[in-house]
Amino acid sequence: MRDDKVGTIYVSCDLSELDQRLEHFAVITMIVLGISLLAAFFLSMRLQRVISGPVLQLARAVRTVALDKNYFWRNAWRSGPGTGKHPQAIGGSLPPRRHGGSGHQCAP
Repeated sequence: MRDDKVGTIYVSCDLSELDQRLEHFAVITMIVLGISLLAAFFLSMRLQRVISGPVLQLARAVRTVALDKNYFWRNAWRSGPGTGKHPQAIGGSLPPRRHGGSGHQCAP
C-alpha cells in the first residue's frame, strides 16, 4: 500500500482578484506620481524665478557697466514683503542724518 495511488487532488486557483488589486495599486501609484511631478514642476518654476531673477538682474548690471563704462549706473532693486529689503532704504532714498554738536540727530 505504500506506493499505491489512493486518489488525486486537484487544486484550482483564480488569480484574477490579485491581478485587479495590482492594477488598482498601479493606477493609484501613477496618479500620485503624476500629481507629485506636476507639483515639483510648478514649485521649481516659481523658485527658479525667485532665485534666478536677482542673479539675471545683476548680470545685466555688470554687462551695462562693462560695455557702457557707466560706473554710476544704479540697479533697481526689488523691495517688498519677503525680499528682506525695506523699500525706503534702497538707493539712498532715506533722508541724510544731520548731527548737532552733541551727536544727537537734529530735526530737519
